[in-house]
Amino acid sequence: MNRLFKSSLLIGAFICLAPGVALALDSDGDGISDADEISQGTDPFDDDTDGDGVLDGVDIFPNDPDETLDTDGDGTGNNEDTDDDGDGVSDVDEITQGTDPLDEDSDGDGVLDGADAFPNDPDETLDTDGDGTGN
Repeated sequence: MNRLFKSSLLIGAFICLAPGVALALDSDGDGISDADEISQGTDPFDDDTDGDGVLDGVDIFPNDPDETLDTDGDGTGNNEDTDDDGDGVSDVDEITQGTDPLDEDSDGDGVLDGADAFPNDPDETLDTDGDGTGN
């Protein structure tokens, strides 16, 4: 029996635990039901469809071996994205200035790094006269 035929048999397959309680079948144990894997184009018999070392159930891009994360949720994986946290400051610039490229508010003061005159100082956010000293 070929894999496509096996897959088609699994659509809607559930294991009955008790009357009225069902558990969706997850043949590869990756946390995604076989039916959901088939609908999203991943392999219900392979827990890491794209072979990148990250299980399909936690891989944001389970069909792309070059991407696994999308920190800012913009649809572009962190490897391709030049601003992983979406704060308006490139990852390269964040590393240079000592801020966290995976945290949109590195100092936790409630102001995104890109709008914060002092992104490493939780007590300062504005420098209206541009003298390098907070207001």
